[in-house]
Amino acid sequence: MPAFSPVIGIDLVEMKRARAFYRAHPERFSSAQDCAKSLAADEAVFKAYGRSLPKNNPPSVRFVTTKKFVMAQCVGIF
Repeated sequence: MPAFSPVIGIDLVEMKRARAFYRAHPERFSSAQDCAKSLAADEAVFKAYGRSLPKNNPPSVRFVTTKKFVMAQCVGIF
């Protein structure tokens, strides 16, 4: 039986920084919150998997949003 190792990556993005990035690139995102989610998810997946993302088992990303922060949690299995 193969051994599976879970991988976890978490990233936190301030809405203040996401709004500033959104103002510079409004054509790429529909809102500042979508911008924050994209930035947080990208970093959380990288922290969990590094550069070796398995193709047969895509990562799962969950978001927790508040007025000041967006947190992305990436969980997967290698």
